[in-house]
Amino acid sequence: MAHLPRCLPLIRCHTMCRYVLNARRSRTPIYPKDASTIFTLLDVLPGARLLEAGTGNAGLTMFLARAVGETGRVDTVERSESTHKHAKNIVRGFARGFFLPQIRFYVGSVGDVVPEIGRLPGESESGIYDGMVLDMPSPWSELPSLVPYLKTDRYCVCYLPNMSQVMDLVGACRPWPLLVERVLEVEWREWDVRTTLVRCGDASPPPEAAEDDAGDLQRQQQQPPVAWVCHPSHRPKGHTAFLVCLRRCRQQPQPDSLT
Repeated sequence: MAHLPRCLPLIRCHTMCRYVLNARRSRTPIYPKDASTIFTLLDVLPGARLLEAGTGNAGLTMFLARAVGETGRVDTVERSESTHKHAKNIVRGFARGFFLPQIRFYVGSVGDVVPEIGRLPGESESGIYDGMVLDMPSPWSELPSLVPYLKTDRYCVCYLPNMSQVMDLVGACRPWPLLVERVLEVEWREWDVRTTLVRCGDASPPPEAAEDDAGDLQRQQQQPPVAWVCHPSHRPKGHTAFLVCLRRCRQQPQPDSLT
């Protein structure tokens, strides 16, 4: 069997989920369990325009591109030039680059890039992005410059590995027109459900079996009955990060609304 390259090519049996998990990594990817929750929290429709800060391994980038459809657009920004190039190759390697037309890749600080690729909304406008995802250690450092580009009543989801970062973000949001709607920890508990053979060599046969002829009884005793067993899988599907869902409001929220 031919050796498969580390960055998997188009293989019909590979879903996007498997491709993301098995593709060569320059960064730890946002796992499918978190990616699916993120675009559910964003509540976007086909044709939406999204901003992603922190392209990383491009796993979430492709999930977002699938969510916005062929008429939508994902602007993804990565600080590292090498990670930026690696992410483009990862997207290009899935389904012959099916999602490339919906994705715009940028290198640099998201606070510097967004003013160049968008336009600052006027007082009567509500932004250009239908949703944002920030995968960075201190999103509160960039949020003040990004909030004007988010449409009113739309969502920004921050991906944070530990609770201390979550508390810092919630505290920093108080002066801004952002409501902290939800803080989630996503966990998938996978179960292994299969059949097994019941070993009952010393068990007595049921009463009705005595009425069968000797040959039928012997065959029944040679074929153990089948039963179903199920137990949680031991593959890790637990904590990877916390998701903080923020919603832009029209006015600065009162402090009590964030407690």
